[in-house]
Amino acid sequence: MTFTSFNGGTAVDVTFGDGTNGTVKTLDQLNTKLQANNLSATIDANGLLTISTTNDYASSTIGSSTAGGSIGGTLTTALTFSTASSPVQDTVAQTSRANLVNQYNNILQQIDST
Repeated sequence: MTFTSFNGGTAVDVTFGDGTNGTVKTLDQLNTKLQANNLSATIDANGLLTISTTNDYASSTIGSSTAGGSIGGTLTTALTFSTASSPVQDTVAQTSRANLVNQYNNILQQIDST
């Protein structure tokens, strides 16, 4: 499986195997490979593998013409890929972030005024 360069990362070629000679056997090994391309992998309770962006690029869509990261390669078994979806803002996290930014700015103002 290959991933083209995603947001300036290094294109990645992943070969699943026994973990030797550059092949990937574990989730940790897969994440080590994907890290160079600003991507990460998780496996849910049903065994579904999800490839997503790292936090720095959470607003990007994998495989888009702007961000890159298209999936390719030769697969030896039948796999089903879902279509990459656009990022969805987490309103709770956005509100929390905005509050922290306000607190930070208030502290800077207090420092400047003393």
